Amino acid sequence: LVQTKKVSVCGTDESLFKGDLKRVPDAVVPGHEFYGEIVELGSGVKGFQIGQKIAGESHYQVPGIDDQGIIGLWGPDVRKGESLPVLNGAYAEYLCIPAECAHPVPDEYVDADFWPSLFEAIGNDYFLIKHATQRNEIQKLGVFGCGPHGLFAQIFAKHFGIGKIAAFEIDDFRRNFAKQMEAADAVFNPLDDLQSNVRDFTSGTSFDATLDMVGKQGQGFQSCCDTTRDG
Repeated sequence: LVQTKKVSVCGTDESLFKGDLKRVPDAVVPGHEFYGEIVELGSGVKGFQIGQKIAGESHYQVPGIDDQGIIGLWGPDVRKGESLPVLNGAYAEYLCIPAECAHPVPDEYVDADFWPSLFEAIGNDYFLIKHATQRNEIQKLGVFGCGPHGLFAQIFAKHFGIGKIAAFEIDDFRRNFAKQMEAADAVFNPLDDLQSNVRDFTSGTSFDATLDMVGKQGQGFQSCCDTTRDG
């Protein structure tokens, strides 16, 4: 049992509020990016203690079922059209989670400006960069989209030692924010002579890899294809 301390709002939650996620059952409590304090432990739980601060993982497994459930969204599918009950999420004072979904947060990291609830989200961005760098030798990377996921991807790409990073964003505020963050070596508006800017940035070779972090299905994909070298 976890007392919620902080919770962040995902784009998936926004879709839920609009009624676009038909798989989510009625009356579920949303909130799958969360940080809190353990206030009670189940009888079989080992390795945790009451008072411990934890960041949450939203995906959980039920023994004997291949599909995953997502806290605050839906339960795992038993068979097509039939799901187990969903676990309520963190838009509440307390939530009850499987121990496998709890990740301890060291006390020295805890302060008012730190949001460990974002760990659930940025794990995706870390995985993308790690996966890309393990599969290919990437010297020049393009990141399309400078929302939260695009920004975190730029940070991880720089941390993993990718030599040249260019970011692309049509929104003025997000583009300027990315420039101030300085993880990318250059930040462009993709509507302003995209091909010319990419040729200049990559010395005519195009990118070794690109990431579509736009978040609106397919809107960044073609730009990624148009600016990535063959192979």
